[in-house]
Formats: sequence, structure tokens, C-alpha cells
Amino acid sequence: MQVPRADFDTALAQSVARMGVPVDFETTVTAIEFDDHGYSRTAIKRADGQVQTIRANFIVDASGYGRVIPRLFNLDRPSNLEPRKAVFAHVEDKHRDHFDEPNRIIVVIYQPGVWVWIIPFSNGITSLGFVANPDFFNDKGDDQKTQFRNLIDSHPYLNKRFGDQPWAWEPRKLEAWSTTTDKFYGNGFVLTGNVTEFLDPIFSSGVMFAAVSSHLAAKLVVRQLNGEHVNWDDEYMGVIQQGVDTFRSYVMSWYDGTLEKIFFAKNPDKLIKKQICSVLAGYVWDRSNPYVRNHDSALQRLSKLIDYQNKIKE
Repeated sequence: MQVPRADFDTALAQSVARMGVPVDFETTVTAIEFDDHGYSRTAIKRADGQVQTIRANFIVDASGYGRVIPRLFNLDRPSNLEPRKAVFAHVEDKHRDHFDEPNRIIVVIYQPGVWVWIIPFSNGITSLGFVANPDFFNDKGDDQKTQFRNLIDSHPYLNKRFGDQPWAWEPRKLEAWSTTTDKFYGNGFVLTGNVTEFLDPIFSSGVMFAAVSSHLAAKLVVRQLNGEHVNWDDEYMGVIQQGVDTFRSYVMSWYDGTLEKIFFAKNPDKLIKKQICSVLAGYVWDRSNPYVRNHDSALQRLSKLIDYQNKIKE
């Protein structure tokens, strides 16, 4: 089962605090100024209205979807992925044990281009969300609550599992989340995790990118603060961009139906299945894997091979 996100974030923050790092909750960054040497002055505002300035030699922006530095300095750029919308909520899941593999994350293909996430938490609550082109929701109801209810009721599996279950909180929406920046670093700062480029919730790549980019950035920041020269283009941006580009190919192949065809192919090749699963597990830097090395073409070639094999069997 999955840990509730709020509990996970709290555990991480408390762990960092125990290591001696000050953690400020309910605090907003309102402005950042960098001088020519990369030193910074960050203005923050606390929940009680108190304003304070923090001076730093270097900033690691790990603000996720908040994208603090990109938004303050107008660094956001549109992604080449189509804009999509999610309508989601946390719901009780009392029928969970009546279904196969109830404690695993499940993706339901509602219809081509529309999918559903089912993420069961250890506390009996499940995150349930519908992802599609924004226009898909137009005839499903006038508000998120109606849309969410209608979508559950219209799908046999979802209706059986969640149709009579109360909601922990009412449905919310998130739209047009895919975004990127020109650079993942600058004079006095580096971006990590989803701040570099947020792709899509399918395959849950966010945690992997957060862990890998933060680990790499931390080592490079220490080197730079110790007076070493760091080639941020080659040692950081090039590395992270390769992983982002690989996952982008898989996200695009998911929405155009290529991956669906591969996932449900009869008698799949065991080696190819292992290689693709490796990518989706986060090994997007393993260039010995042809489905990493040729991420922009390998899936399409495999899809055509499946079509050819199906024709022969007809």
C-alpha cells in the first residue's frame, strides 16, 4: 500500500530537521534577489504576517509544482505535451479486499486517451483520479463533484468498488500541469525534481526525478561551494534532460495508444517486457537498454512489429 502524501512529506521534513536543518512551515517566498556572485537575499512571509530576509550562498529549489524560482523569474516554458486535466479526490475504499491486488496502484483505461488512477493508502483511503483532455469533462457535469460522480457511475469496475463510498474530501481539479524551463540552473541556484520539468502523473516519475536530481545537485553544489569548477550543462542539465526526454517519449506513447498496444500484446517477448518495465521503474539512464537508448523510436518500431504479427495470425 502507499503512504499518504502528507504523512510522507511530514516524515521527510522531520528527518531533515533532526539532522540540524531549520524547517519553516507555512512560509511563503515572496521575492529573491541574486547578486553578480550568485549570493542571494530571499524575502519570506510567515503565516502570522512576519516578514524576514534569508541570505544564502546557494539555493536549491525543490519546490515541486510550486516552481518558486521559475515563476519569480519568468523561466517557465510550455511543454510539448498536450494540456490535460485531472479531476480527483480521496475516497473511502471499504470494498478494497474484494478485488484483485487491492493494495497495488492500478491504472484503468476508461477509453482511448482517458485513464484513471487508483492509489490505495494504508489508512483505508484511496486516491481516485480521472485524467483526460479538458474537453472530455464538458458533458460530464457542471462541476467537479458532478463530473466525478458521473464518471464513477459510468464504469462497471469503478462503480462496484467506489459507487457507494463516501469521499474524504470533495473532488478537485488540476489543469495544464506540463511545463519546463530553458535551464535547470543559474548563477546561485539549481532546480531539482518537478521544478525542472513536470511531465504527467502517469507512471509516477516525480519521486524518481526528485531523488536522482536532488542527489546529483547536492554533490555538485558542495563541489562548487568548495571552490571547484562545475560544468552544470554537462554534469547536471544534460544528465537530467536525458531522463526527462526518455520519460517524455513514454508519456507520449501512452496517450497515442502505442504503449496500450504493447502492454496488452499476446505472448510478449520476455526480454523486451523486462527492458520496458525497467524504464518505467525509473532506470532511464541505463543506455545499455535499447528502450532507453532509442526511446524516441523503439516503442513505435515494436508497435509496428505487433501489428505485423497480428496480421500474420489472421
